[in-house]
Amino acid sequence: MDCVALMTKLLTDMGDDTTVASLDGIGAYDHVSRACFLEELRENPELAPLLPFVRLWYSRPSTYTWRDEHNTVHNIPQAEGVEQGDPLSPLLFSLAVHASLRHANESLREGEYLFAFLDDVYTVTPKNRATEVARMVASRIHEHAGVEPKLGKFQIWSKGGGPEPEGIDELLEGAPRPADPIWTGDLEAERNGMVILGTPVGSPEFVQRFLGNRLDVQTRFWDR
Repeated sequence: MDCVALMTKLLTDMGDDTTVASLDGIGAYDHVSRACFLEELRENPELAPLLPFVRLWYSRPSTYTWRDEHNTVHNIPQAEGVEQGDPLSPLLFSLAVHASLRHANESLREGEYLFAFLDDVYTVTPKNRATEVARMVASRIHEHAGVEPKLGKFQIWSKGGGPEPEGIDELLEGAPRPADPIWTGDLEAERNGMVILGTPVGSPEFVQRFLGNRLDVQTRFWDR
């Protein structure tokens, strides 16, 4: 996790035009394609011995039960996704997403990068390619891994700032813009940045504000 944040900071420090886009998925664990991670297990000689065990749990629909206020039990089938609390879930999810990221990586140009930790995905590109690449990567993840992008959580930033990159409205696929700005490169100093896997990357004021808020929360915890 630290490596992703530090690499992103290094790359954006090396060029003001270098732009990072953050992507997130909707209910990622619940929607990831089982067929995708089963295929990845089959194709990987080191992991293939896990396949018979994983098939016991994921080769047929799961059934959840819910009891309503009238004490009536409802069965809810689920044919995709991994189980919350399953120790193998992070591995299986990562395998499925990694397959889609391999396809996306083939479309990147020299000097463009793709980083991911579970469903948190980051692209690093020139500013004029930021939205195009983010849209392409989100589409690949949706097509191959079954995880739909969470449009309201897109975020884009570059150290050079200036006007927002072209194509943000197309990136949202016609959905209304969220309340929080997607492009943070032209915001005031205290909001000029992005949090990458828990690490603030941006202006010194943005970093200071984030760390100050984090210390406030931790102080309240220790006081209690």
